Amino acid sequence: MEQPMNHGLSIASVPLVIVLCALLSAAAITEAPSASRPNRIRIAYVPPVDVAHQPIYELLKQRRILERFRDLLSFLRLPKPLLVKVAGCDGDANTWYDSEAHEVTVCYEYVAHIQRIAPTETTAGVTPEDTIIGPVVEVFLHEVGHALFDLLRVPILGREEDATDQLAAYTML
Repeated sequence: MEQPMNHGLSIASVPLVIVLCALLSAAAITEAPSASRPNRIRIAYVPPVDVAHQPIYELLKQRRILERFRDLLSFLRLPKPLLVKVAGCDGDANTWYDSEAHEVTVCYEYVAHIQRIAPTETTAGVTPEDTIIGPVVEVFLHEVGHALFDLLRVPILGREEDATDQLAAYTML
């Protein structure tokens, strides 16, 4: 006799992720062809005012983090350009999407915070670098999720924060 499988919440969120992906695709397709174009993501490394953030600025530029992120999302057909940037935020470890300016900002302070709390040793095969890269990529994808829902007018079923978290997690998988 087969035992029923208990998949918990993880299997319950699969339909939501599928619906979100379908809605994003449908919204991108239904926009006027002349208005929606691929490669509308712009990037900016805003030089930090705080000298303590200079190593983060240089590392992100050296590793071409924003260029890689832009390339990952280059297939998106957006009706308006979207700016994705890293910048100093006057000591505030934060990230956000500005719907009026169509800008995603990740603060150097946020990256510095992730670096501070990251473990210093490899644990269970996860390196200290992995524990920094993962949250930084997730927060970029999360904030771009807000931008996509806004720019493509995707209806949100539930909390927008949950939807952007699920979109980020699905994309990372």
